[in-house]
Amino acid sequence: MLLKGRFEVGESLSSRTRVAIDRRTGKKVVVKELSLQQLSSWEGLERFEAEAKTLESVRHPSIPFFVTSFVLDEESPDPRFFLVREFINGTPLGALVGQRLPQDRIDGLTRTLLASLGEIHNLTPPLIHGDLRPDRILETTSGRLIFVGFGFSSAVHSEDYSGFLAPERIANPATIQSDLYSVGAILWTLSSGEPPEQLHHRQGKPELDPNLPTGFQRLLDRLLALEPTDRPATAEAALEIFETPMALSFPREQALAHPRRAPV
Repeated sequence: MLLKGRFEVGESLSSRTRVAIDRRTGKKVVVKELSLQQLSSWEGLERFEAEAKTLESVRHPSIPFFVTSFVLDEESPDPRFFLVREFINGTPLGALVGQRLPQDRIDGLTRTLLASLGEIHNLTPPLIHGDLRPDRILETTSGRLIFVGFGFSSAVHSEDYSGFLAPERIANPATIQSDLYSVGAILWTLSSGEPPEQLHHRQGKPELDPNLPTGFQRLLDRLLALEPTDRPATAEAALEIFETPMALSFPREQALAHPRRAPV
């Protein structure tokens, strides 16, 4: 199938996305299609258009390059909307779900994920993903993480909620803190091998495996807090929590006030 006399569509990646060859450049691209009759509400089209607008307006190594968008059969009862973006030769983190990754692999993903997310949060204006989940993060062979599936920054309905979303997202738009909750849920899932729905909270804090390394446990404890104000303010602050060695259990002044007795 040839779209717009330019995009030669091939294999399917999902129900809505296919790989294609851009005959103008000879490069692989990803074509995302949305049919009006497939929609249960106008919100689906609004999200589709928001994703196209985001990709078109942003240039960043962690975001696919926008190629074009267009509409076919515009005058018919079932117009079809298309978004064309750069093809990323990478593997979605969703392919790792169900495994229990070794801690050194988790540590590397933690650093890369927080650093990459911090970069797009620091764009002007800040770019907030809104619906981070493993299938929407691609890992390239070089180890770079690429974010896809933008367009979910508004409040979501309960039927659209997943365990990777911060609980407040059902009634509220996305924020930096809601993205950070999603990072915590992704890391917890990849480290435990369990789906995020199996994560439980007590008094607003996640119930974590006490055998987790201290820095990683301390990070998840903050990222997965139910109250957004209890989470780190930024991805950089989250990374600092992860990297900072455990502080002494009592203040230095207290130690000086109660010197250890010399052995008798």
